[in-house]
Amino acid sequence: MSKKPTYEELEQEVKALRKTVSKNEYLERVYHSIGQSIIILDSDQNILSANLATEKLMGLSSDEMKGKKCYQIFHDPEATSPVEFCPMQKALSTGKTETMEMEVETVKGTFLVSCTPIFDHNSKLKRAIHVSTDITESKRTKEALKDSEARLKALSEASFESIFLSEKGICIDQNQTAIRTFGYTHAEALGRHGTEWIIPEDRELVKNNMLSGYEKPYEVTALRKDGTTFPCEIQARMIDYQGQPIRTTALRDITDRKRLEEDFRALAENANDGILIAVEYGKLSYVNRRTSEITGYSVSELLKMTIRDLAHPDEFEKINKRHKTIIAGKPFQRQFETMIIRKDGKEIPIELSSAMFIWHGQPADMVVIRDIADRKQAEEALLESEKKHRSIIENLPMGIHMYQLEPDGELHFIGANSAADEILGVDNTQFLGKTIYEAFPKIQETEIPERFRIIAEEGGFWKKEDIIYKDENIEGAFENYNFQTSPGKMVSLFSDITDRKQAEEALQQAHDKLEQRVKERTNELERKSRSIEDVNTALNVMLKKRDADKLMIEERVLFNVKELIEPLIENLKKNGLNENQNGYVNALETFLAEIVSPFSQTLHTKFLNLTLSEIRVANLIKEGKTTKEIASLLNSTPRAIEFHRQNLRKKLGLSSRKANLGSHLLSLID
Repeated sequence: MSKKPTYEELEQEVKALRKTVSKNEYLERVYHSIGQSIIILDSDQNILSANLATEKLMGLSSDEMKGKKCYQIFHDPEATSPVEFCPMQKALSTGKTETMEMEVETVKGTFLVSCTPIFDHNSKLKRAIHVSTDITESKRTKEALKDSEARLKALSEASFESIFLSEKGICIDQNQTAIRTFGYTHAEALGRHGTEWIIPEDRELVKNNMLSGYEKPYEVTALRKDGTTFPCEIQARMIDYQGQPIRTTALRDITDRKRLEEDFRALAENANDGILIAVEYGKLSYVNRRTSEITGYSVSELLKMTIRDLAHPDEFEKINKRHKTIIAGKPFQRQFETMIIRKDGKEIPIELSSAMFIWHGQPADMVVIRDIADRKQAEEALLESEKKHRSIIENLPMGIHMYQLEPDGELHFIGANSAADEILGVDNTQFLGKTIYEAFPKIQETEIPERFRIIAEEGGFWKKEDIIYKDENIEGAFENYNFQTSPGKMVSLFSDITDRKQAEEALQQAHDKLEQRVKERTNELERKSRSIEDVNTALNVMLKKRDADKLMIEERVLFNVKELIEPLIENLKKNGLNENQNGYVNALETFLAEIVSPFSQTLHTKFLNLTLSEIRVANLIKEGKTTKEIASLLNSTPRAIEFHRQNLRKKLGLSSRKANLGSHLLSLID
């Protein structure tokens, strides 16, 4: 039975494992292949998962341990709080990895327990990694090693790898790891040539390296006493020991690393991005298939090149500066955009990101490159589109305010066009970046901010009119159209409709005055008619007087419309109205003409079966308008107007006659 590792050896192994875990997101099978007990905890020390080593150690399945406290599994099933000097509690306090030697009562052993907290991007504890290494046997070995020879103690403490001391290629000592790894006792190992621990195919390489004093790491296949083999990495150097030149050789089992490299290659060869590994002097040690596709070079060609060979000449200075920063151990930009030259000479824009790690025992730079030519074209097209849209926005006669909903729920002002400055008489750039409440405090007590927030978040459309009164008269008026442009963003379009609203107000006031006078006159006539019911002559006089008054009212209405309202409408037309607004103004003129036209009253009286649309069409025909002009004024189609023309001829008894419809309508006024 092989001996347990020493305390120092296991401590080094735990540290190496922690570095590996932090740099390589271990695959699930690697997690379960680790010999140490590993559990994942949440912030309350509840077990989220456990690896196979933990299941074997505790005699429980991972599912049986999930949801329980770590101290209930490792110390006391009935415990309600962590044990004294708990490394997890200390790690939560310091925010760093804490390691402590502890007695684990449930399995009656001594363990080296390390707890590493993992935080999210908001510095909030996400989970913790709890690693337990059985050092029960190691402690006994440590006590025994205190009385060992100084040379054996130094050798054992040097590394958890297999360590050999040799003189002229002959083994003169080995550490306990070598004994466990290869199966040779001290007595069996002494006097053997160093190449006997290596398969025959690789012995010549090892022998030459030993004789030449080669000190860089290299890989060969190791041979155990029982004939089994495993991949290993060898690194050796000459030392002076007791006045004699001795070669110290460290042999590391890289089976797990090879497995990880195989997993890495499987992932890399199916990646959509180019992946390169550059070692000393930027020489490429590995490239995936996608790198070959992006650069146009074959994989074999790339493995003879350096990173610099791919770079655009204009990028050399940037690459050299970055490389010096990395060598100096200073912080460097891990992701940036640059340019490379394909084998065919074509310039390709790429996005490059990199990270330092260990590859085949050497520091290496893993570089990921992404072809962003399509993205660059899309960005340029987007910029051009945004430029066009900005031009359209800047030239709109309507004011535009743009808002963006931030994650905190606040609506921020992000822009406006020049028309907004002109309409409101302010420079809207002063509001950029401010919340809607900071930019426009007066609307804080209105429904506007909440309606805007809902539109930005959920979409929808909201039309609104704002009218400002002074001394009971309209001083200003705005028409607002509010809608979402993209999730989280919305715009408010507004135009000054003060002139239109003032005209409408004047028209309404004239109408109200007319109704009041008619009502007053009607009441007066009713009173007089009741008092002279028996006087026919007087009644006829009063009827004629009423007709005269009515005519006078009509004349005054006509005067008010012609002298007061129509000038206002003409002013509106001169203010640069858009097509829709011009249509509304033209329709308003038509309807006013109907109100004041004696022809309309006559036509409606003589032909009660005419519809309102037919009366409007007849009125415009009488004025000499063409079918196309009538359709435009009434916001209709020429076909619909022609239909009304035919109905008018039928209802006026002109179907079988060749009389001109316009002339006939004019004759009805007389």
